[in-house]
Amino acid sequence: MARRLEMAERGKERTQQSLAEAKAHSSELEQWLAQVTAELSTSRALEARLQQRLVASVPAAQYDEVASRLDAAEAAAAKEEGASAALLLKAEEADRKLAEVADKQQRQLADITNLR
Repeated sequence: MARRLEMAERGKERTQQSLAEAKAHSSELEQWLAQVTAELSTSRALEARLQQRLVASVPAAQYDEVASRLDAAEAAAAKEEGASAALLLKAEEADRKLAEVADKQQRQLADITNLR
């Protein structure tokens, strides 16, 4: 019986030690959570201040003006790209016709030479 009592006592001590370790770990985790919560709060406050500075730095009218200029520039670039493509097609067609004319002249010159 004394042996069982001694084993029960050791089991109780181990359980109490495990409980103390768990409480210490829990306390560490609570401190870490509090620190992370504080950092998150600070980060959110900084984000809010930066958002306010951003909004204040570019007035809405100026933003709209820049946006409309950008849209106009993109439209002009698209138009110029189309015109450039059309011009390139015309140049290729002119090169093709020039090559045809040069071939025709070569054939005519050869015919004239053969007739003599």
